[in-house]
Amino acid sequence: MASAAAATDRSGDDRRAPGVVTFGQPLVDLSMRVTGETLRALGITREQEGGCIGIAPDAMAQLKRDLLAASGGVLPDDEGGFAMCAGGSAANVAKALALLGTRAAFYGQLGRDEEGAYFAAALRKKGVRVLAPERASDLPTGNCLCLVSSSASASEEEEAGGGRTERTMRTCHGASADISSKDWNPRTLDNGGAGRYTHMHAEGYLVAANPELFAQLLETARSDTSPATTTSMDLASFDLVRAKRDTFKKALVSGGVSVLFCNEEEAKAFAEEEAEEAEISAQEGDDCANVGPQVSHCLRVLRRYAETVVVSLGAQGCVALSREGREVDLVARAPAPKIPVLDTTGAGDFFTAGFLHARLSGRTLQESCADACIAGAAACLQVGTDINSETLHAFIQQTRSM
Repeated sequence: MASAAAATDRSGDDRRAPGVVTFGQPLVDLSMRVTGETLRALGITREQEGGCIGIAPDAMAQLKRDLLAASGGVLPDDEGGFAMCAGGSAANVAKALALLGTRAAFYGQLGRDEEGAYFAAALRKKGVRVLAPERASDLPTGNCLCLVSSSASASEEEEAGGGRTERTMRTCHGASADISSKDWNPRTLDNGGAGRYTHMHAEGYLVAANPELFAQLLETARSDTSPATTTSMDLASFDLVRAKRDTFKKALVSGGVSVLFCNEEEAKAFAEEEAEEAEISAQEGDDCANVGPQVSHCLRVLRRYAETVVVSLGAQGCVALSREGREVDLVARAPAPKIPVLDTTGAGDFFTAGFLHARLSGRTLQESCADACIAGAAACLQVGTDINSETLHAFIQQTRSM
């Protein structure tokens, strides 16, 4: 495989614009809408809906066969019954950033197969530069099967403007996991002289699987002073936080993370060890952003590990806590647009991109939170994460004018 610099498509570059590299596990997403009955036939209970579990290649192949059988041999979506797109959290963030107008690149390991070629071409089509280690992998490109099901009653759908959906994901990582800290070259950020990248975002899945690589990225950021390089990461999923809480805390405790993203469930899972502090906060009526003492407590715990913490609250919008100077914390709260939800796949990644695009462009914390909620909502307007630029910007313009 070509070097990182050689793998880059240089067309349309603006060297003066802020640039972001996202780091993660590249996956070809296969999304499909299913009923609760289909999930039960696959052995997925109601309590297991919404989780993300890693499986082996043979288990992925069997799951696809079982899905076909459970659907009566007829699958309702696109190619082979699935809506296919280049995915993985960090890749989704990069695509969203490029659509929003930020110069974006993705760094990760692909297999030398048709799905790897599809992934790279799909990202380049969205305006994302594809970077990879010089060392190639012999493993197949990773897959993520995303089963989208409705979990709302009719009354809930009417109240929420479209209902709540669950994404039950099964992931086969393949080549995406075949990467190490030794593969990282800090000169990748120089982009071959075509405009340096000044922000690095790592998905939580990569941090949990490869904390040594994440440590290398933070060290690169600490050593870069001209211009300064900022960083961000997310906590991926509540399942992963519960399983890898100590890994996340060890990765974060060294400092250097500019922005930490998570949703409410991930925040609670991360902070649940500080239950005694939470009880004290509740007794004292601590509610720093009118989101309840429990979420406020989570914000304060998470803020120990990053300069800014942004917690998405689903239909309730988001809240952020940011260090301003040495002693003052700035709080921001933004509502979520009311929309008919078709699929929440990628909503958190578009949310992250919306915030980063705004913040790196110099917008305030409050404005960045508002833009994050709008971008996250836009991702819910179709199945999968391949929203087109015209639809995205039309939705942003319409929502901002309301």
